[in-house]
Amino acid sequence: MAIILTNKYGISQAIVNACMIDNHVTIGDISCTQLLDSPQVRMLRKQNDVTEDVTDRIWAMMGTAVHYVVELGEVNSREARQLLEAAEVLMKHDKQKAADFIYDFIKENYPDHRNKDILTEMTLSHTIEGMTFSGTFDRYTVSLGLLDDYKNTSVWAYMNEESKKKWVGQLNVYAFLLREAGYDVKAAQITAIFRDFSAAKTFTKGYPPKPIATFPIQLYDQKFMMEYLTKRIRLHKNAELNGVIPDCTTKEMWATSDTFAVMAPGRVRAIRVFPNEGLANSFLLGDGAKYDKAYVQKRPGECKRCDSYCAVASVCPQNKKRLEENN
Repeated sequence: MAIILTNKYGISQAIVNACMIDNHVTIGDISCTQLLDSPQVRMLRKQNDVTEDVTDRIWAMMGTAVHYVVELGEVNSREARQLLEAAEVLMKHDKQKAADFIYDFIKENYPDHRNKDILTEMTLSHTIEGMTFSGTFDRYTVSLGLLDDYKNTSVWAYMNEESKKKWVGQLNVYAFLLREAGYDVKAAQITAIFRDFSAAKTFTKGYPPKPIATFPIQLYDQKFMMEYLTKRIRLHKNAELNGVIPDCTTKEMWATSDTFAVMAPGRVRAIRVFPNEGLANSFLLGDGAKYDKAYVQKRPGECKRCDSYCAVASVCPQNKKRLEENN
């Protein structure tokens, strides 16, 4: 269905235009990112018009800009870079012959404009049980078997282990695709650029010391990935073909658990906070008995993605039910 882009805050049209640029390439039925994500989110996007404000796309635009500049950095000649940019413009206007002429001109006149040992922004695809998925990796060094990926991200995502698992999954899909294409992937790493870095917080445990960091990613073998990807393919096929759409998991919703606070009249802060109601009630009958009229207050957990980051939250039956229960 259609994406309806709004501009509620009167952002400059130049920024609006930039936010509308989408360089993502998908070959086949589903992208790597969609495959790893919730089938429910994908199906709701397909079945409903989605309204997004331009302000919700700012960080995606910044990520596109970072990838674009880094990729240009791989081109040794300034003139070759300019020609490549021109060819990309022609491709966007379906001028394939003109773009091919420029590409041939670059090969002939700037034969060393790229390091042949390095592959960048290559889209690969593979088919499992009739469904084709694809992914576009950022950089691969052939001689080292090294897969690189760049993230324009938040410090929270870097420090949150569940968030990092998505990055691990993504790079392992790229590694799987590269191996299926005949390349040997020996190692993988992510370079994260932190958009909200604060030098004043570097003393916090786990906080990055600088606004950029490169760190290794664990790789899984081809057999493991084939089994994992087959399960993901079946989930999405079942949702699309049979209408069996599973609810988003707590991890997919970026959810935190409910907690139960023991409160007492006249106290602003909780006496104790427990992970379940049983423990809270047990405390009331024990040490909590000394507090006059103490009671247990449920504190619903948060679903950060549903509340702030999911474009289909407004049409999601699971989210509607969650909000009704919390209210």
